[in-house]
Amino acid sequence: MEKISWNNEIHSVGNRLMDEHHQQLFNLVNLFIDLYCEPDPQRKTYYDSLKKLSDYAQKHFRTEEWLLSEQNYPLLQEQEAEHSRFEDRVIRYTVQLDLNQLPELVQFLVEWLVHHILEEDMKYKPYLEGQAEE
Repeated sequence: MEKISWNNEIHSVGNRLMDEHHQQLFNLVNLFIDLYCEPDPQRKTYYDSLKKLSDYAQKHFRTEEWLLSEQNYPLLQEQEAEHSRFEDRVIRYTVQLDLNQLPELVQFLVEWLVHHILEEDMKYKPYLEGQAEE
């Protein structure tokens, strides 16, 4: 499976900090792709990767939500709901800690991250750039 790559022209939301966070999320998702490609992935590595992803995603989501609240972003509640659904799903994978779910997890993470940035986060780009229509 091919790793996901950050492309600033496609993925940038117009805010340096959020772009850095998103790049780190790409890196964390790529850890799962690496794990998926291992012939004998270890549960401890799987757990540690899930914990690292969960911790970083929480940090990112709270920072992003604060930033959007400061900009009076009108779709903040929808953004928070998306984040909550992601966190709940990662928690389920962590609790189950089933390596047989690794292919499903990798697919979910790649699809969710790319979709979330390109569809959901791009909606706030004009607000962060100060170009939103009132």
